[in-house]
This record gives sequence, C-alpha cells and structure tokens, in this order.
Amino acid sequence: MADAAQAEAARQAVMVALDWRSTPEARQAATAYLESVKAGNVHTLAAVAYSLVKQEWSSEVRLYGFKMLQHLIRLRWDELSEEEHRQMAFMALNMIQEVAKPHEQWALKSQAAALVAEVSRRGGPPMWKEMLPNLFSLSASSSIHSELVAMVLRWLPEDVTVHNEDLEGERRRQLLFGLTQTLPETLPFLFQLLETHFTAVMTFTASKQEEVAKQHAAAVTATLNAVVAYAEWAPVTSMVESRLIEACGILQGAPQFRLNACEVLKLIAARRKPADDTAPLFTASMVRVLEVLLSASEAFLIHIGQQASATMEAFGGAKSASEEIDVEYGECLCEAMVALGSHNLHCIVEDETKLEAYLTRMLGFLQLRSLALHSQALPLWLTLLRDTASSVVSKGDTPGPASSTENGFVAPHVEKEKKGVALLITDELCAVLLDLGFRRLLVRGPELDESEDFSTPVDYSQYRSRMLELVRLVATIKPLVAVTKVAQQLEIVLNIVEPSNPSSQERLSLETTQVMLETVIKGIPEAIMEAEASSKRELGLKLEGITS
Repeated sequence: MADAAQAEAARQAVMVALDWRSTPEARQAATAYLESVKAGNVHTLAAVAYSLVKQEWSSEVRLYGFKMLQHLIRLRWDELSEEEHRQMAFMALNMIQEVAKPHEQWALKSQAAALVAEVSRRGGPPMWKEMLPNLFSLSASSSIHSELVAMVLRWLPEDVTVHNEDLEGERRRQLLFGLTQTLPETLPFLFQLLETHFTAVMTFTASKQEEVAKQHAAAVTATLNAVVAYAEWAPVTSMVESRLIEACGILQGAPQFRLNACEVLKLIAARRKPADDTAPLFTASMVRVLEVLLSASEAFLIHIGQQASATMEAFGGAKSASEEIDVEYGECLCEAMVALGSHNLHCIVEDETKLEAYLTRMLGFLQLRSLALHSQALPLWLTLLRDTASSVVSKGDTPGPASSTENGFVAPHVEKEKKGVALLITDELCAVLLDLGFRRLLVRGPELDESEDFSTPVDYSQYRSRMLELVRLVATIKPLVAVTKVAQQLEIVLNIVEPSNPSSQERLSLETTQVMLETVIKGIPEAIMEAEASSKRELGLKLEGITS
C-alpha cells in the first residue's frame, strides 16, 4: 500500500511539475519530491517508476516513468542483486510488448527501446547474449515489434562511437566485446528484417493497404538506422557477407529508404583498410561497395539529366520540391563516392574498367547544374589532378605539389593510385574539364547578380579560386590541350562581341576568357617546355596565334 501511495504521489508530482499553470513554489516542491524518490530506497524507486509507465496514464507521466527507470539502471544498478538484474531485464523486455501498439507515440517507443539497451549495457556481454534471442523472437510478433527491436539494436552500439561519460574504459571495451561476439547473429538478422519488411511495404502498397504499409516502412527505417550504428565499426567483410551492402544497394531504387541506405554505404566507403591478414578480404568487400555505388550513381545521374532537360535549362530556373529531395540524396551519394575515392581508391586502381567507371560517375557529378552536388565532387577532382600534375612535373625534375608521403617516401599504394589515375586523365577528359571551368567561371557572385548559389562574396571567391586551380592543373597535365581549348574559346568570344558597345554578358565572357588564358599560361610547367622541343614549338605557335 505504501508503494501504491508513493506511486500516486509521484504521478501527481509529475503532473504539477510539467503543468505550466502551476505556481513556481508548487513546481519546485513537486520537483524536489521526485528527486527525493530517485535518491531514496532503490526498491521503492523501481516500484514507483514501473507504476508510472502503465498505459492508463498520460504520455507525459509515462515518459517521466521511463526516465526514472533509466536513471535507476544507469546510476543505481549495483545496488540490485543478480536476481533483481534478471527481473529488470524481463521488465524491460515486457515494456517492448506494452508499447508495441499501432498508434503509440514514437517517443514512448523510443524510450522503451532505450531502456532495453541500457539494461544490456549495465548487464554486460552475458546479459546481452541472453537477451538477444528474446529480442529476435519478439520481432516476429508484428512489424511494430520489429521496429522496436531494431531501435534497441540501434541504441546499444551507438555508445561504441558516440561519447558517453557514463560508459568509459573497461565498460566500453566490454560492450564492444559483447557486440562483436554477437555480430554473426545480429547482422544477418538485420538483413532479414530489411528483406521481410521491405517486401511487405511493396506488397501492401500495391494492394492499397497504406496503413499497414506505413507500419512495415517504419520497421525498414528503424532497421536502416540500426545498420548505420554498426557501419562505423563492424568489420566491412561481415557487412558484405551478411548481405547488408546488397540490401542497401537494392534500396537505392526506393525513394522512401534510399537516403538512409546511402548513409550506410557512405560510412562503409570511408573505412580504412586493415593492416592485418584480412586486407585482401577488405579489398574484395570494398570492390562490392563500389559496384553498388556505381550502379546507384548511374541511375541517379540519368534521372537528374532527364529531369533537367524536361523542366529547366542548365544554370537557370527554380528547384521543385522533388528536386530538393533529389539533391539531398545526391549529396549523400556523392559523399559516399568521394569517401571511397579518398580512402580506398587503391582497392580498385588495378581494375582499369572499374576505375574508369568511377571517374566517369564523378565527372557526371562535377557536371551537374546543382552547385551543391558539383561542389561535393570538386575537391576530389582537385586532389586527383594535383597528384597527376605532381607526377607530370616530377618527370621534368621539378618539385611538384605536396603529395601523400611518409618519412619522405611516397607510400606504394599512393604511387600506384597516381599512376592508375594518370592513365585515365586523357585529352578528351581535360577538354571537358576546361569547358566546365569556363561555364562555371561565367557564374557571377552575389555581389554582382544576387545568385542564390552563394551566400556571401567570400564563398564565391573561394569557389572561383578552386575552379581556377582546376584549370591550372589541367594546363600542367595537358598543356597543348589547354592552350588549344582557350584559343578556341577566345576565337568564339571575339566573333560574337560587339567591339563598339559590348553587352555586360559579352564583357563577362571576355574577362573570363582572359582569366582562363592567364591561368593556363601560369600552369604550363617550364620543365615540360624545355624537355620536349616539339611540344614547345606547337605550344609557341598556339600562343602566338592567341596574341596576334
């Protein structure tokens, strides 16, 4: 009876503390009472907290009850006996059953899942291994149960990568050990959830059962969020072997889920190659990740190209709502491609077909009308061109731009990457990059035409500097191509400009061409000119033609 009275008093205190109409004195007294319960007898705290989460109370009271239970488990776990630990685990699993209702608030479902995760953390690897089969069984009850189980699987590993002051040192190592031990069961289970509920979404959507489809869609989204939590640290080979990469590839074709699935691919693509004997398996796994990204990028670029040609001219027009969504997804997809190229290009550099396909997709992103997508790809291209230009200049015994070195020596895989990429930096590719540079440099900053692409003049200035660097690097790598292209551009501009009264656009074209010409000339390495007389003569003739 005493516990029941205290539970009712606590419920009343929660309502007073959260009611904006309460006086400051009443709110302060209610808060003080609740704090006294949290600091008092641990068994009374457990009984009061458990009573507050019952379904007959308001969501505010229930949420506070969950917070009290989490406080108990996080800070007062050691005051409970082993048997009470097991009872708390059973109670937490029962909470999953309690909130697995179609119209239950997401906040309550989230707190119930967080409670199970907290019990698993405090109980350590033995308790987690004991609870995992129960969670797997619960997931089979309904799509809502699956969603909740996926939430648990998300909250638990997040403490491996996200700082938690309550989980440091040995406890963090124990958590990682327990999670790693159960990966052979957990990762295939997550794939099974994706397969089951995505299939259900497709089936129920086709039969117009929208409400049921939404429940299964929530399970898919929760599962993808759980996979994201594992993608930062679980072995890449395990992620591939469990078919999660394959599943995320399939979901690239589902607008509702593609962004979450792409987040998984982005995290995996940025993982570092291990230095142990699993490196060959990692390389094979990363090739599979690349294949998924290549397919998704090709489909996206085709879609964006069709959309642009159907709705607006390049570099003009307002974005539709669907286009904004496409850009958000495209940014994530491009980031994943950039991550792979920045960290794991060595995994594909010996396969010329795949490397060429990769560069083709990245060129596609660079050529897109959207500045957001174009800008995601630009830094990678600058890095590739710097490395290639460095190799070109080095052949002429002239120090080039800084490259990735270690104690003065170029790492073997870095040198291999440079050579592989350099072979594919063709005359045709450089001509495309120069055309792109000219078009982009024609775009004025906000101080000139209030373009929506740049928020400040500084942003525009920094972007312009990057584009000029791209032009300069191309001139270093392919000087004859650069001079030929700028000469052609100058001829075109001079033919269309009205000398006596040029328009503002004509003046801009002239100014841009002049800047490009100056940049190209600065980019041509003296060592290359001195080393190849034939190239020198040809370049000299081109330059004379420009200046005459």
